[in-house]
Amino acid sequence: MAVAQESRQILLDYKILPPCISLIQGLSLTPITVPVVMKLLAALRLLVDGRKEVSLELGESNPEVLGQIITYGNGDVGGPGIKAESGRLLSGILKNCHSKKVNKQKKS
Repeated sequence: MAVAQESRQILLDYKILPPCISLIQGLSLTPITVPVVMKLLAALRLLVDGRKEVSLELGESNPEVLGQIITYGNGDVGGPGIKAESGRLLSGILKNCHSKKVNKQKKS
């Protein structure tokens, strides 16, 4: 990723994660929202990369976020870009959180 780890920490210090979580919980995928969803998924993936605490917050503390990411990936509206970015984010969460609870939520 093109953003340094120090800069990612600054974003977390400025509390960017809670608004992103709120946005992903309430944002359905429509042709109008596709660009917003793409940027949101990319921003979340940037924050998840190498950060266990962020992955746990997205996966364990907010299970509806995982569901929404999976819904984005399964949708037909966004095309291959949304599907790919959803898959990357989901794999980043699973890779970094090391939580059996998150893995079980993903399967159900």
